[in-house]
Amino acid sequence: MLPSPLIPTFLTLLHLTHALPTTISPPPERRPPSLESWPIPRLDMHMMSIHTGLPGDDWGNSTFPSTISFDVLVPPHSSNSTTIKSTCTASFPNHTLPLGRTYCTPPSPAEVLFFELYAYTGLGPRRPELAFWLDLTSAVGWDEENRSAEMFWWGSRAVTANNPAEESSFLTCVEGAPLDGLRCEIGSYLSVREELVVRVEKIGADAEDDGDGEGEGRS
Repeated sequence: MLPSPLIPTFLTLLHLTHALPTTISPPPERRPPSLESWPIPRLDMHMMSIHTGLPGDDWGNSTFPSTISFDVLVPPHSSNSTTIKSTCTASFPNHTLPLGRTYCTPPSPAEVLFFELYAYTGLGPRRPELAFWLDLTSAVGWDEENRSAEMFWWGSRAVTANNPAEESSFLTCVEGAPLDGLRCEIGSYLSVREELVVRVEKIGADAEDDGDGEGEGRS
């Protein structure tokens, strides 16, 4: 029989022993996040301007199409590599936007990335190249024949120019030498003091891409 001074200590130890779990549960499974942020550290555009910089403002045989080129940093979805830089480019007629999707350099052999541009009209009528929605879509396990993928990531960001009072004014566009037109870049003196980042979300597994390219729900 335990001496009476040891009884409280024994009862405390007995209580702690019964409170311990009999089995150790495995750690919860780590699931990929459903939201991501994709930075765009570079975005350049080049287009014809109203003024040529020469008397008469006649472009003559010096006309050229509008172009866009940008880099996007994509987290790894199908490999163990670090963040991947994909480059996206397009060329299209002046005062328009590219039609349909344009594929970027693929983040990995198992993933494709493409972008689409749609007119942004939320701030009133503007030149299409200077007010647009930039849509980014990544398809992991893309099946071109069936237009389906194991997983899609999608996000969109409005982009405007030359008014830092607008939260979407990431571009600074200025005229250059005669017949050089308008050149635009992000992070310059007429741009907002914010990095261009597209918030993307996982929109489904085993989803199908309808490929309508209509951009519904944008304004």
